[in-house]
Amino acid sequence: MKQKLLPLLAVCLLLCLGGVFYLLSRPKPTLTVYSQGDYIDPRVLRSFTRSTGIEVEYCQLDSNSGEIRPADCDLLLADIELLACMERQSQLVPIDRVQVSDWAQFSPAYLEQTADLTGGCAVPCLWATMGLLFDPTHTDTRVTGWDALFDREFSGQVAMTARYRDAFTLALAAENRPIDSVRPEDVLAAHALLSEQAPAGYYFESELAPIFRSNTAVLAPCCAREAVALMEEMPELTFVIPPEGSWRTMLAYAIPARSRQQQDAYTLLDYLCQPSSLAKNAVYSGWSTPSAAAYALMDSRWQGNPLLYPCGSHMSGDLLPETRIRGFQAACPLNWPPKANR
Repeated sequence: MKQKLLPLLAVCLLLCLGGVFYLLSRPKPTLTVYSQGDYIDPRVLRSFTRSTGIEVEYCQLDSNSGEIRPADCDLLLADIELLACMERQSQLVPIDRVQVSDWAQFSPAYLEQTADLTGGCAVPCLWATMGLLFDPTHTDTRVTGWDALFDREFSGQVAMTARYRDAFTLALAAENRPIDSVRPEDVLAAHALLSEQAPAGYYFESELAPIFRSNTAVLAPCCAREAVALMEEMPELTFVIPPEGSWRTMLAYAIPARSRQQQDAYTLLDYLCQPSSLAKNAVYSGWSTPSAAAYALMDSRWQGNPLLYPCGSHMSGDLLPETRIRGFQAACPLNWPPKANR
């Protein structure tokens, strides 16, 4: 009897060994994550791979990691304006909230604003407030509002962003017009103001640090996260959120409709939305978090920073008198940017 069972046991053993060999030799699934900047701590992605066995290819817009387009990846981290545009073109899938475990950690204000602009196709993860950065040691003029950018007192000393949506938003704010207006009269008025400023302005496309280090400019619009980094290097600088109101740049996760691994993408999305991952990525990138649970995990250097979290905005999502996520979508004029130093 035992002799008859031996061949059967041998066959079973071979089948088991073959199955194990197949599982070990089978290529691991790989997710492609596209990000508009360096916002995700690589240690978080490595930890995810160790936990799940799913490899991650992390592609950044400002790197040479590949020619991945936003619609071609499995998970996308981008600003709310790009996601809103993709949603209108049916390039994103609505987020299945059942597959993201902790929605209660997010402030309702952030969730509502994100859902309104993207049709429920995104999860908020990072934000930053726009303000004015200036060097008071090189000017006696007090800087308070957006109109300072166009004040003749600062002629030739202003560094203005070359990104047309940011520049037009600043001009609209300086004229007390709605910052997301697409009315022709508002856009034309903003363009006229920017064109008047152009000959005496310095337009920048990337980093502000070299401009302030060289004293090329003493005043510039920037996000709070940029201000924090620059003020650590140059403590004489001052950052102001104008009392008439400001706006937020919001970054969010989304899953493109063309993703071939949507279930694995949800696994990664859920991991990235855990409070510990959100906190690590906020500290790594210097942005602010919309999660109260993630905020609670940070040390006082981040929690107590009024530039990153003015007016308790980690909880309410609000700033007084008015701060909201911008939805400006005006078309870029053909003659933008104006002729000026670049």
